[in-house]
Amino acid sequence: MKLIHYEFNRIQNVQETNYIFQLVKGRKLSRIYHSHDFYEIVYFLQGEATQFINEKSYCCTANLMVLLRPSDRHCFTNQSNDVVLLSLSVQKEEFEAIVDIYSKDFFNQILNSDNPIFCENCSLLNYSLLDYENMSANLKEYDCKFLLSCILHYCIQHSESKSAIPPSLSFAINEIKKTEYLSEGIEAMVRLSNYSQTHLARMMKKYYNTTPKHYINELRLQKAYNYIILTQKSVEIIAEELGFKSYSHFNKIFKERFSVTPASLRKQREIWTV
Repeated sequence: MKLIHYEFNRIQNVQETNYIFQLVKGRKLSRIYHSHDFYEIVYFLQGEATQFINEKSYCCTANLMVLLRPSDRHCFTNQSNDVVLLSLSVQKEEFEAIVDIYSKDFFNQILNSDNPIFCENCSLLNYSLLDYENMSANLKEYDCKFLLSCILHYCIQHSESKSAIPPSLSFAINEIKKTEYLSEGIEAMVRLSNYSQTHLARMMKKYYNTTPKHYINELRLQKAYNYIILTQKSVEIIAEELGFKSYSHFNKIFKERFSVTPASLRKQREIWTV
């Protein structure tokens, strides 16, 4: 895909501000593969969308927040009809000055991470901060600064809570992402964590608010999506390698998750790469 680079000063609607605020509702999200010279916080309030970031695909649902850095390349490849999201773009110097004051550790995490920063289950922000139905499309600079401060406070707390995950569970979470373990499923995760299946379920609920089965299925679907758009492997082989019970089962749950069949996605991928 062709990569386009946006510059903050050329796209801002209001002069002499460090922020661009957008409420996106009832329209298509950008399929233009791009990067930019500023930070962007995307907060999903409603619906689902698939975001392609740094050659990986991520399924984004309500109450998920994504922090995109100037180095991140991204676009949207799919979305539901009811998507509502907030986007706050911040000048690089402004963002880095504020986050450095809040937490140097979190600032270093942002700079050094191989992946964009994700914060899940941000529903508290809906009640404490965001009356998005009545928000103006042109927030004043001090309003945007307050919004950024609240978001950063939440992100830092989220980051600190993740660091408390037991090493054995963290190890299992990292290793299960490898195809050879992912294809095996829950049995591999039990072995890698050295927990019983019951204890693993309790720990996944406590730290990730999900079940091992759901977590593994999500990983399998995300990896299948990546394989379909980034490799030439047939969708049947992809389903088999990732441990799906049958191709028909894979086809069914893939369409439920991404609103497109694996075969249709492969055809779309061929169009994107032309």
